[in-house]
Amino acid sequence: MVARFVADMRLITDMRNEYDIYADRLLGTPNKMPGIDPDRLFALIVYKCVHMSDFEAIRFGSSDLDRLYNAWRGIVTAAVSNALARDHAASEKLAMERTLDSRAKQLGDRLELVMRATPAGQQYPDYVQLRIANQRHEGLQLRTPALWIQLSNERPALVFTNRQSGSSISLSTDDLQTLLGTAIDAAQWAKVDRATQIELQRQARRDVAFLRHHSWHEIYERSEFTAAAGAGKEPETFEQAAARILKSRLARALVASGYLNEYFALHVSIYYGQHLRPRALNYIVHALDRGVADIHAELEAEDVEAIIGDKGVDIFRDRAAYNIKLLDHLLADRPDEAMMIVRHVAAWDRGDRDFAEAYLDAGTERKRFVRMLAPLVPEKIADFVSGAPEAVLAELIDAALTSAGSQIGEPSTREFAELVIERYAGFPSISTPAPTSPRAMVFPKPAAMDAIAKLGIQLPATEPLNAIARARVIELGAYELTAANIQDLTGQSSLALDAIHASKEPVYATALGRMTEYLAIIAEQQGAATVDDPQQFLSVLNSVHDAAVEDSHVSRLIEAASAHCRVDTIVHAPQSAWPALAATRRVPVSDSNLLAYLDGVGALDGSIGKLLDGVEVVELSGDIAEPERARLAVAIIGARQALPAAAQRVKLAASLELSASIPQTSLTAERGEIVGLMIEAGLLADEAQTFSSALIPDWPTREAALIRSSGAQEFISPDVLPDSDVAAFLGSADIPPRLKAAVLRDLSNFIPGASPASIRAMASAAVASRTDTAYPVIDQLRAAGALDESIVALLSSSSTVTLDQLRAALRALGDPYPSIADRGTTRPLVPDDAAHRTVLDRLKAAEIVSDHKPEHGRRRVFLRRQV
Repeated sequence: MVARFVADMRLITDMRNEYDIYADRLLGTPNKMPGIDPDRLFALIVYKCVHMSDFEAIRFGSSDLDRLYNAWRGIVTAAVSNALARDHAASEKLAMERTLDSRAKQLGDRLELVMRATPAGQQYPDYVQLRIANQRHEGLQLRTPALWIQLSNERPALVFTNRQSGSSISLSTDDLQTLLGTAIDAAQWAKVDRATQIELQRQARRDVAFLRHHSWHEIYERSEFTAAAGAGKEPETFEQAAARILKSRLARALVASGYLNEYFALHVSIYYGQHLRPRALNYIVHALDRGVADIHAELEAEDVEAIIGDKGVDIFRDRAAYNIKLLDHLLADRPDEAMMIVRHVAAWDRGDRDFAEAYLDAGTERKRFVRMLAPLVPEKIADFVSGAPEAVLAELIDAALTSAGSQIGEPSTREFAELVIERYAGFPSISTPAPTSPRAMVFPKPAAMDAIAKLGIQLPATEPLNAIARARVIELGAYELTAANIQDLTGQSSLALDAIHASKEPVYATALGRMTEYLAIIAEQQGAATVDDPQQFLSVLNSVHDAAVEDSHVSRLIEAASAHCRVDTIVHAPQSAWPALAATRRVPVSDSNLLAYLDGVGALDGSIGKLLDGVEVVELSGDIAEPERARLAVAIIGARQALPAAAQRVKLAASLELSASIPQTSLTAERGEIVGLMIEAGLLADEAQTFSSALIPDWPTREAALIRSSGAQEFISPDVLPDSDVAAFLGSADIPPRLKAAVLRDLSNFIPGASPASIRAMASAAVASRTDTAYPVIDQLRAAGALDESIVALLSSSSTVTLDQLRAALRALGDPYPSIADRGTTRPLVPDDAAHRTVLDRLKAAEIVSDHKPEHGRRRVFLRRQV
């Protein structure tokens, strides 16, 4: 081959002579340099003779061959990274296919809890559905991959609807994503072509195997592996790099044929008395001595030990020592030296991260590496291990959690939490059975649970946990609150808080602290109660109060307690529970309980209204003084929003057995029958002061009170019956006649200041009742504006009006009445009714009127002439 490129006989002779010298030193001695044979030795001699100055530069690492070496390592590094990335991507997709069904089930479980916690699921939680367009999903339908792929790809509008109550709530897919606390991502749910991904994975692994064990001759022929020679430059193959760097066709031919290889630097070190292993020496020359890391260079354990023997351990304080195989050996056999490198990595600069990620992809001691690194970068470790290959992902996440513990930092995305939830059952530190003897090899640590709790992750199921992890998860509450978990952690089947407290107090504390979730569990379980034992009801209520549970949750807790759970004395329960206790009718209707509620809550509210629904009697405890019972009676009377029925309020107040009536000043005016009912029940005094007070704001209220008054006829007056109500009073069909008669008997006191309407009403009532009205009263009515016809009627029915008074009254009326009071020649017409006929007959008897006859519906009066 060389003959094709060298034609000068002198040069050929020089090469032959020099070969004889070097062959004797390198090939014919016991201390033969490893990896060299006659062909490779001759190739070096040829290169030396053709490229003398470049050969000399090899000693300084600045030759063209050194530059080609650098380009080769760049191509290898880039190609290995690419292959590992392809392997990782294929592994993730294959793992995604394996977990598709379980992932859909997890999301479906979480969706069902969310649906039941919304207003649509508050009542009848078993009937809540997800509606997309006209399609409804519930139960197992919520847990199918098809549904989640649809949500991811279409992002449809959603409706939570309850087929029992009819209530519903609309939301978007993004809203649902927020409620679930996890992404609904199409990429995560794409259908995987398993055969294609397996082939891609195999090809990636074949490429990695080749790149870690090949020669220049072999990669020269592989055009698929490339790397850019510098920023902004096009990627090039190893063949293209050789063509660019090596200055002669002869040099390129020697490389392409395998006669010049990556160990050229070792082969020129011909004067070494003892020789290092080829890879070790190559790594020293091209990486350590130049201060440039070669993370994918192939080294065996013996190579690493040879490097240490030659350079010492201080080289590991330099980032040039970043190499996957080197760190493998140190982590396995030299942990102190490994820590020197890991401390450099913990600086977490770009180069440090690149090496750490490369080691995570290709190292064999990744678990030890993560354990060393996690305490140094606890704030970064979660994000870091999230990118680990699927095959080791679970154990590396576990190592990160265990080593970082409670110092772990919040990851940048939700992905880490989801990875923990999906894989925690395979974490050695929390799922491995706890040791039963001191000789046990695996000692689970609670530090992983500390980290999980610090990140706010709640494990879906506690059943996979070992005893130590179980104890820690109970203490930290780092689990989803579900019926299965409660039963698993407490070792008993009841979900009642009193049973939980008796079995595991920390689980009880967790339930109190996460009451929304706990109540959702109770709502889901048919027949489940929040409290089973009536003897523990008060104790649970006090615990709920101490835990500062929201009032709305306290109400739901009490509602869901066993029907036998009651509180005899309400003050024994925390005040926050009083409204719910009253609303669920779990306290007796006693004067002491009602008074305590009034003083504590400040009013007899809607909860008391529910307690008193259908109740008409308050139990008397016997130790409440009458002033306090009177105060309670006033509160009951005033609770018209809680107790709309006035009759019920009056009966309840009357059952308090007050010995004296309630002062009017203690009450607030209320329209309707309330005052009358209180008078009738003896709660209000049946006296003028009651009727003249502000308690009676309008006529219907006054009417109801007068109807029920037994003594109003004794004190009725203009103060009791104001002028504004006189007409309605006299016209009411419900007012007893005795009261109307009392007013008509006392008209002289009602007439002064009365309105025309009241005057006419009084006159009409007097006429209708045929009251024998005295002339002065009749004259008052006339003067106040009563109708002439009413005055005539009163005059006709009065037994005390004299003829002179009659004639005087007629003269005071309007026409035609003055004309019939005296004799004359006129013939006036007057109404034809009994009253007028009675008056005319009396005037006829007095010889003032000679006669009167009907005429066209009226009556013609004939007067006697003047004498």
